Amino acid sequence: MFLPYYFHEIGNKAVLKRLGYLSETLSIEKPLDLLRSTNLSAGYSRLDPSVKKRGYIVEKWKLIVNVPIDHSKWLT
Repeated sequence: MFLPYYFHEIGNKAVLKRLGYLSETLSIEKPLDLLRSTNLSAGYSRLDPSVKKRGYIVEKWKLIVNVPIDHSKWLT
């Protein structure tokens, strides 16, 4: 699989958290493959780092979901 290799190379675990969460939420890719290949960092990352707004935590991805996801805009 290409994505785990790519994320190992760039070393940005926040991007991995975001992609894993979005992939799972939008049913785009099997995110468990990403989890198996990379250890997530212990800290929490915001889904949208440009938004300071607080949100809810998704423990599985160590992610703060601080913006809504509109499925209809992604899955057309």
